[in-house]
Amino acid sequence: TSSSLGGSINSLRAMVNSLGTKKNITLAIFTQTDTSAQLIAEGYKVIYINDWYYSTGARYRKIIVRIIVKCLSIVNSNLIYYFEILLHYSSLKKLASICYVRQINIIHANNKISRDIFMLWLKKLNLPIISHNRSHGFSNFGQLKRHKANKHIFRFIAVSRSIKYDMINNGIDKKKISVLWNIPL
Repeated sequence: TSSSLGGSINSLRAMVNSLGTKKNITLAIFTQTDTSAQLIAEGYKVIYINDWYYSTGARYRKIIVRIIVKCLSIVNSNLIYYFEILLHYSSLKKLASICYVRQINIIHANNKISRDIFMLWLKKLNLPIISHNRSHGFSNFGQLKRHKANKHIFRFIAVSRSIKYDMINNGIDKKKISVLWNIPL
């Protein structure tokens, strides 16, 4: 999961708690926040991945990346998908290694597919990928990203009907979307 504000981590915590177990779940996160430190204190297995873009202190890098993405969207929006994989390549390799060593059996991308599309690189691990969408908006979600998301994501989770309809309106296959209410349990 990745988030600078901790909202997606809180959402993930609620989902894991609803499953009734944390002992078999390893969380790989891209930001170190008070929320992630609290997860560790609560007994979750947490692995921090120092991602070039999402990690704390990347403010100027994010500005540069946004400029590059804007330029790519003008030239050919499909190039953004490959740029995002390149941008997160070292984190993806580390995550793939963690999946292999820890015998992970499912990948849960916890934010929104339009932003975390680079996680599809992990499809080569032959693990099901779940996309937990809790936000509106599908910026830079062109035809290639839609195609790859619908092809490689096993299941999309929307936290409300409104998010589900937003996903459908942006080309996500409605048969693959389930609503899991984002409420405290």
